Amino acid sequence: MFFFKRIKPEDRRNWLYDGLASYCNTNGFTLLPHKNQFRKRTELGFQTIILSTSHYDKTTVFELHVGIRNQVIEKTAFQFTNGLPLFQRDSMSLVTAIGKLEGQPYQRYDIVKKEDAEKAVEKVTEQLERFGRNWLEQHQSMASIHQLLNQLPLVKTPYMPNQIYRCFRGLVAARLVNSNNYEMIEKEYNVFLQKLSAPDYQLSIWDRLKIFLNNNSAN
Repeated sequence: MFFFKRIKPEDRRNWLYDGLASYCNTNGFTLLPHKNQFRKRTELGFQTIILSTSHYDKTTVFELHVGIRNQVIEKTAFQFTNGLPLFQRDSMSLVTAIGKLEGQPYQRYDIVKKEDAEKAVEKVTEQLERFGRNWLEQHQSMASIHQLLNQLPLVKTPYMPNQIYRCFRGLVAARLVNSNNYEMIEKEYNVFLQKLSAPDYQLSIWDRLKIFLNNNSAN
C-alpha cells in the first residue's frame, strides 16, 4: 500500500521561496518570509521582490510583484493614508506586477506540483534579470517616482495598485521635486479622485494633504 504525503499550501509557498532564494541572495535581496518578499535596503529606502500567493486546497496561484520605497516620500505620504502605524516602515512608493512592466494585464501561475514552481521561478527570474532589476534600480529616486506617477495624472497607473493613494504619493513627489507643473498636477488629481468616486473621508484627507504641502516647501 502506497501512502502519498498531502501537499500543504506552505509546501507550495516554500518551493517558490527556495527557487528564488539563490537568484535573490546573489543580487543582495534577503528573504523576509513573514512579509512574503525578498528585500534589499538602499540609501533611499528599499527594493523588494514580492511573492503574491493565493492558496487553495489543491493549488496555489502565484504572481510576482516588484516594489520600491523612497523613504522621504513615504515619511510624508503615509500619514495621509489609513494605513496602521505598524506598517509605516513597509509602505511602498511604487509597486507593480512584473508582467505589467511588459504590458501584460496579469501573469499568474498555478502551482500544483514542484515542477510548476520550478517553471514559474524560471520565468520570473528571467524577467527579473532581463528588465526587473534594472527597473528597480532606475526608479528609486524622487524624480523618477514623480515622473512615473505624474506623467499622466488623469490616467490610471500600473505602478500603484491603489489609484487613490497614487494621487497622494504623486502629489507628495511633485512637491518634493519642486515640479513646475505642481498646480496643474494638483488640479488634475482633484478631477481624477472624483472620477474614481473617492469616498468623502478620503477627499477630506486629500484636502488636508494639499494644505500641508502648500504650507511646506520641499526644502
